[in-house]
Amino acid sequence: MTTSSRPSTKAQAWPRQLLLLLAGLLGAMFLSTLDQTVVSTAMRTIADDLGGLAQQAWVSTAFLIASTVVTPVAGRLSDLYGRRPVFTVCVLVFCAASILCGASTTMLVLICWRAVQGLGAGGLVVLPLTVIADVLPPRVRARYQGVFLAVISLATVIGPLLGGLFAGAPQILGISGWRWAFLINLPVGLLSLWLVAANLRYPQQLQSARIDWAGTAALIVGIVPLLLVAKQGATYGWAAPASWVCYLTALGGWAVFGWAEHRSGDAALLPLSLFQDRAFLLASLAGVVLGFTMLGGLSIIPLYLQIGRGASPMQAGLLLLPTVAGMMLATIGAGRIIARTGRFGLLPVLGAILLTSSLAALSRLTLATPLWALLTGTVFFGVGIGVLIQSLTLISQNTAPLTQMGVATSTATFVRSIGSAFGAAVLIAIVFNGLPQALTATFADPGLHQQLAAALADTTVTADPANRQILAVLHQSGQHSGASLAGALSSNAAFLTHADPRLAAPFLTAFTKTTATALLTAAAIAAVGLVVSLALRPGTLRDPTAATKTTEDDGSSSPRRRE
Repeated sequence: MTTSSRPSTKAQAWPRQLLLLLAGLLGAMFLSTLDQTVVSTAMRTIADDLGGLAQQAWVSTAFLIASTVVTPVAGRLSDLYGRRPVFTVCVLVFCAASILCGASTTMLVLICWRAVQGLGAGGLVVLPLTVIADVLPPRVRARYQGVFLAVISLATVIGPLLGGLFAGAPQILGISGWRWAFLINLPVGLLSLWLVAANLRYPQQLQSARIDWAGTAALIVGIVPLLLVAKQGATYGWAAPASWVCYLTALGGWAVFGWAEHRSGDAALLPLSLFQDRAFLLASLAGVVLGFTMLGGLSIIPLYLQIGRGASPMQAGLLLLPTVAGMMLATIGAGRIIARTGRFGLLPVLGAILLTSSLAALSRLTLATPLWALLTGTVFFGVGIGVLIQSLTLISQNTAPLTQMGVATSTATFVRSIGSAFGAAVLIAIVFNGLPQALTATFADPGLHQQLAAALADTTVTADPANRQILAVLHQSGQHSGASLAGALSSNAAFLTHADPRLAAPFLTAFTKTTATALLTAAAIAAVGLVVSLALRPGTLRDPTAATKTTEDDGSSSPRRRE
C-alpha cells in the first residue's frame, strides 16, 4: 500500500474550517492554563468566605497533582481512541468540575472538585498541541504553534488580574464574585468544545495497543509524593520524616514504572523507545529545566513586585505584560524562522543563553535597582522562554514516530509540568526560608539600624495610624528576632504597604536579598539547560506529517481510522 500526506493542501482547501478548529483549541488551552493562575489571587477571599485559610494551599496542590498526572495519560488515550473523543471528555469534565467548584460551600469540597477539574485541565493542555501536529506539516505548524504557546504566557499573567477582579467584587449577577473565577469557564469551554467537535474531521491513524494501566498506576505513585513534597516540603521540612516517606515512595513508584514501561514496549504510557532518540532525550531534559525556571521565575517576580515594590496584585500583573509580550513575540518569531527555514538550528541554544543571562542579571537585584532595569531583565527572561518553549516542543514532535504524536507531545508537556511544580516550590521556599537570617543581618546593619532608631524616636512617625501595623510587628518581635520577623512577613506583608520608608527598609532589603538568591539559583539551573541545549545538534523538520494521510488511488486504507 502506498500512502501520501498532503496536510498543506488540505489546510489550503478548508481555511475556514481550519481557523474555527484552531479557535476552539486556542480557547481550550487558554482556559486550562488560566485556571492555574486565576485562583491564586482570589484564594485569600475564597478561604475567608469558606472558612479554611489553613487549607488554601491544597486547592492549588490538588489541581496541580491531577493535571500533571493526567497529561501523559490523555496523550496516550488520544493515540488509541482518537483526539476528538478524548478532547470532548476532558472539556466536559473540566466544565462540570468548574460548576461544582463555584458551588462549593466548604474548603474540603472545593479541594475535591479542584482535583477533578485538574483531570480535565491536564488533557486540555496537551491535546491542542497534538491536534496541531496532526493537521499541519511541521513548517506550517511552527507558525501556528507559536501562537498557541504564546497564549500560555498570556494566560499566566491575565489569570492574577482576573482573579483580583473577581475577588474584589462582592457580587456579580447575584453570585459571590470569587465564584466567577470558576463559572467563567463554562461558556468558553462549551464554545471551544462545539468548535472542535464541528471542525475536527481528519482521518486519524489509531493504534490498536492496550492501555498501560500498570504504568499509569506506577506513574501516579512516582509523581504524587514528589509533588506533595514540592508544595508542602517548606511547611514540614525538606528532611522531615514525612518528606523521606514521600521520597522513598516516589523512588519505588519510578522503579516499578520503569519495569512496567520496559515490559509494555511500544504500548507503554511513555514508551522508553522515545528516549532512545538522543534529540528527544535532550529536549526532555531541557524541558524540565525550562519548566523549573519559567514558573519559578513567574512566581517570585510578581511576588517581589508586590512586597518589594509595593504593587497591588493587579499592578504586578500589568508590570509583567512586557515579559509576556517578550514571550509571545519570541514564540511567534521563532515559529516563523522555523517555518521559513525548515530547521530549528541553534534556537534552543539562543533561548538558553537569553534565559540564563537574564536570570543572572536579575540576581543582582537590590532595593535601589530602578524599576525599568528590573523590567528590562524580565523582558529578556520572557524572550528566552518563548524561544525555548517553541523549539523544544517541535524537536520532541519531530523525533517521535508519527503514530505516537500524542504521547510525544504529552511527554514534552509532562516534563515541563514536573519542572514547573518544583521550580515554583523550591524558589519560593528559598525566598522565605532565607528570610530569618537575612532579616537578622539587615537589622544589624549600622546604617539601617540608625535610620530605624531615628524613625522610632520620631513622635510623628509613631503616632501615624499608617505605621501601627509595622510598629506592632516590631514590638512583638522583641529584639528584632529574625525568625519572628520572617514569620510576620511570610504570613501577611500588608504592614509594609503604607509604612514609613525608614521602618519598612530593613524588611524590604532582606526580602530583596532572598529574592536575588532565588533568582541566582534559577540562573544556575538555567545554565544546566544551556549545557543540554549545546548538546542538541541542529536538525531539519520532518515534512510532511502522516497523521493526515490520505489513501492513494489503489483504494487501500489503514487498519484503523477515526475522525
